[in-house]
Amino acid sequence: MPRTTRSRRSPGNRIWATGLIGLGCCGSIETSGASDAPVEAMLEEVVVTARKTEESLQRVPISVSVVGGEELAQRSLDNLSAVGQSVPNFTFAERGASGRGSGVIYIRGVGQSDVRPTYDPAVGVYVDGVFLGRMQGNNLDTMDVERLEVLRGPQGTLFGKNTSGGAVNIITRKPNLADFSGKVQLTAGSRSRFDALGSFNIPLLQDRAALLLSGSRRTQDGYGTRADGQSTGSTDRTSGRLSLLWQATERFSVLLAGDAETYDETNSVFKLISIYPNAPPIAALNAFTPFTYDDRWLSPSDFFNHAGGPNSSRGDLAGTSLTLSYDALWATLKSISAYRRNTVHSDQDADLSPITILDEYDVARQEQYSQELQATGTSLDERLSWVLGLYYFREDVQNKVDFPLVTPLFGFSRSFSNDH
Repeated sequence: MPRTTRSRRSPGNRIWATGLIGLGCCGSIETSGASDAPVEAMLEEVVVTARKTEESLQRVPISVSVVGGEELAQRSLDNLSAVGQSVPNFTFAERGASGRGSGVIYIRGVGQSDVRPTYDPAVGVYVDGVFLGRMQGNNLDTMDVERLEVLRGPQGTLFGKNTSGGAVNIITRKPNLADFSGKVQLTAGSRSRFDALGSFNIPLLQDRAALLLSGSRRTQDGYGTRADGQSTGSTDRTSGRLSLLWQATERFSVLLAGDAETYDETNSVFKLISIYPNAPPIAALNAFTPFTYDDRWLSPSDFFNHAGGPNSSRGDLAGTSLTLSYDALWATLKSISAYRRNTVHSDQDADLSPITILDEYDVARQEQYSQELQATGTSLDERLSWVLGLYYFREDVQNKVDFPLVTPLFGFSRSFSNDH
């Protein structure tokens, strides 16, 4: 039966909502005036593609959590970080050292904490079958998502290498060939929050072609502050998506999709909790500078620090994919060709004090190409379901990190670079 719930309040967002939420989907309830007729509820079938084929969630022999697009919107789950607060055994932790657009994902406690290019993600993120090779820029907007599937446990057979913790399978909404439709959603809140989302479905040829355009703009002031007056934890991002569907014949379809996102925000909210002034490096520094690095710079609260250095998290992400699907009667054949690129900057004052001991300027650039061929079908009077596939993946990654070290005293800096 549906139940009435109250949403939790996130820091600084004074927005409450009450509604009816079903388990996996909403049931239908019919009542007639004040009669005492029994209330009937029907649980709709939830179809997932956790094993590369469409099947009922109740028949999938693995642990899967599914969140539908309508539920994402009703609960204001506008990115993967927010989804991590509501799906059991699924944690999305913001990786501030690599920018607010990067996240560390854990499923059942299994994940990868280091987002450097030399490490592959232990939990894979897939958008319409396209694997995101790096953890930088993986905090995706959930705009126009049909459903989101969280697959627990190793998924190496059907979802590529090194997904030892599980997989996040995101399926976006496809263009509708028959109806013209559109929607606009505006949200306002505390700390000057303003979100604007729009989506328009445009049929181009009767029952043959359609275009789906989506866009969003999200802004909000930061919920943390620094001693120099700058805020931390702000939101300022713009994203868009285009999908073009061509139903060439009853059996053959072509889907061309492209997406882009850009953000320019202040860095994550950090708190300095301890300093060891007698440690050899700190003691040596304090012996030669009038501004000692000691307990005076500890953060007095969770949302304040004494940093005075760089404070920026920026990123530009884009990708495109071409999906060809053909129903050959004996099997469904599919080809997914994709290209993605991203550039992510993270500049922060790592010592969280007005003394320039350690500042960090981190930039990561990535390009990836992938090609997947699939054949799915059934045999032996549908007693055997099978999947065949070939997969190619290539990526080029550059990661450069500059560390200006105690520059007022020695004028010394160091750079580290990783190519992968």
